[in-house]
Amino acid sequence: MDRGIPTRLAPTITSNLNDTMDEAAKHLAKIGTDKGEALQHLVNLMKEQGDAPLAQIQGYQQSYNDGARRIENASSLTNEKVDKGIYESVRGKLTNLTENKPAPEHMKEMPAIIDESAKFLAAPFPESEAEKRRVLADLMARKGDEIIGQEGIYKVTYKEGGDEIMNAPVGIDKSQDENSKKQLLEKMNSVIPDNKLKNLLKEPVNEGATHLSNIIKGRGEAMQVIHDEMKKGNDKSFLKVGKFSKTYGESADMLSSAPHFGDQNPSPVLVEKVDKKIKQLPTDKLSETAKPYIADVSDIATNYIAGVATKECGLNAKALAALGETDEIDSKANITDDVPVSTSSPTAYTSTEPLNIDDDERIRRTRRKREALEEERLRAVSDVDPEREQALHILHSKLRSRGGEILYKQPQTELTHGQASQWLSMKSPMKVDKCVKESADTARLHKKFERKLSNLVANATPVDMFDAMQDVIIESSRILSEYFVSQNF
Repeated sequence: MDRGIPTRLAPTITSNLNDTMDEAAKHLAKIGTDKGEALQHLVNLMKEQGDAPLAQIQGYQQSYNDGARRIENASSLTNEKVDKGIYESVRGKLTNLTENKPAPEHMKEMPAIIDESAKFLAAPFPESEAEKRRVLADLMARKGDEIIGQEGIYKVTYKEGGDEIMNAPVGIDKSQDENSKKQLLEKMNSVIPDNKLKNLLKEPVNEGATHLSNIIKGRGEAMQVIHDEMKKGNDKSFLKVGKFSKTYGESADMLSSAPHFGDQNPSPVLVEKVDKKIKQLPTDKLSETAKPYIADVSDIATNYIAGVATKECGLNAKALAALGETDEIDSKANITDDVPVSTSSPTAYTSTEPLNIDDDERIRRTRRKREALEEERLRAVSDVDPEREQALHILHSKLRSRGGEILYKQPQTELTHGQASQWLSMKSPMKVDKCVKESADTARLHKKFERKLSNLVANATPVDMFDAMQDVIIESSRILSEYFVSQNF
């Protein structure tokens, strides 16, 4: 909000400026929340229509379910190209849906939501390679969580496969497993309903099948190594939090019995806990095929186990954040939960207290130390906003999942989703010139990034986190706009 304010204003204007800015920021956050809820209402109405035909779009007949799915899976509802005839038809049908089942609380936002959704859905027949891949991914998403490929315990769904092919190298043709590629080609062609469209998507299908066959094989072998190394830990505790308690062996079984590995929304605290233990596993038995994929697979295994634990532990975001603070403090203390009254061996007790102090005094000192640490923990937790941390985690997960896809570009500069996540993660913020901060270009770009990030996380944000997420989006958009303009300054 500070960006667009002139440096010199009359005192009569500036006296209540901070309050005005705070109110404006809250107003913007509320607008974002209201739009998100209105869009969800529209998507729900579309789903109620099921497989009823919506329109002939991008070369094939799309149902209301198809339209709802495309909106839910989209990183942004912004379309550079719009088929005007289809747009008018779709807008009319969406308007009828909302008029037949009106929601008074969304009346103000709904016309703009309908217009934006209709323009997004009314994409023309695909021409560019990116557009062709997007159509193929949308068609694959129709089969949802059905498995398209598997290597050992690693499985990929049609929806996940569609997301993966968006990042397939252009021109890739050599597969490490030709038999797997052949099967994938057949499965991917089977989702294309029209022969004309099949011919158009021939190259994306070939590149996508090649890419998927390679990552499925590589990740499958890497996942098996992680599983086998975890099994060696057997009964050793792997993760215990709230109602969730698993040994290394049981956690390995979670990986082998997973229906698939996507759609997790893990707590950042649990991700950190699991990631540390996964990264400690030996990887010397990796094949040359698996080595390039071990980093991806470590993240996949981490997010899956942490995601299940988040659902089953019975703790809310605030309790999980407090748990993270407790672990950090306890690691500094180097003391155990159960202090022995007496021991037969002087090495059995790990306290740093002198050994000539009697046991009762040692216990009292240990308890006082714990009480002091608990007070420190409570003070630390009071400064933590667990909802904000969770919102940041969701945003970064969505950005990283789209990796090299372009988030925004101008003639000289482009920004991928992955780069955006890196910019937002920098511990030492980039220095931004005052001229950039106050630039009109920066202000306009800020709004564009807000729309893009809002659409990116719309379907991954729990209803009770809308406000926290909108605050994160506003701040993240400010940072991205300033950094992007700085690159061209």
